[in-house]
Amino acid sequence: MTTSLVFFFAAVASVPTPVAEAPAPLVVAEPKTVASLDLAEKQLDEGAALEAVAALLAEQRAPAGGALSDSDRARMSNLLGRAADVLASNGAIKAAAVAADAGWLLEGRPVRPRVSLLLGRYAASVQESEPDVARAIAERALVADPDNSSARTLDASLRGADSWVNGHLTLGGGVGLAVLSSSAFVYGLDVERQARVSVHDTAAVDALLLRRGVAAGVAWPAAVGAVVATGLGLALIMSHDPGPEPLLPSPFVPLPATDAAAGQP
Repeated sequence: MTTSLVFFFAAVASVPTPVAEAPAPLVVAEPKTVASLDLAEKQLDEGAALEAVAALLAEQRAPAGGALSDSDRARMSNLLGRAADVLASNGAIKAAAVAADAGWLLEGRPVRPRVSLLLGRYAASVQESEPDVARAIAERALVADPDNSSARTLDASLRGADSWVNGHLTLGGGVGLAVLSSSAFVYGLDVERQARVSVHDTAAVDALLLRRGVAAGVAWPAAVGAVVATGLGLALIMSHDPGPEPLLPSPFVPLPATDAAAGQP
């Protein structure tokens, strides 16, 4: 028995140990994101700008290859910028604004006057039909470029800021006219007092009367103007309309409140 065990272990020991084979090299497939960008670029080259933008937006929202690399983001932003130019030249202002806005988001929302101008054009185009949308897009245009004066004017108008500001300015003018009128009345009364407290020759009396007449000529019109301006200013302030609540249309995506407030990415 012992001899049999010895021969068994000797036979096991003599069997060569199999050597693990090296794993086959992995085949790295082309990233799906790159393929999607290639397709969008082809569509853009063929004149299908709307289709290209739709594909790029889908890839931006849910990248097929996972998180976008810096190079993919830069390339996608460039393609969206090209598409925005084509669409704007064709009169598709909303689609152009959407494309430019998406590229701006990919860039990290820096100051971009060109993007702001496209957004401002779109806001102006829907100012009458969709004031709530126009207000939201005008505010977005100001985030892209705080120096966009046309977007600022449109935003102020949609918020009813014109009547509010003009009302306060008119009210301030009324107060100023009231002060002027009061000062003129006091001056005229002082001139009349001077004329009564002592005897004056004809020339001195004429001079005093002239001064009193000038004071009256200023006091009464200023008093009337003060009443009118004050009433108009109060009416403008009381009629102030805060305007519609901004409504961001699809496919625009909301910006963080801190970004919108600061105007910076």
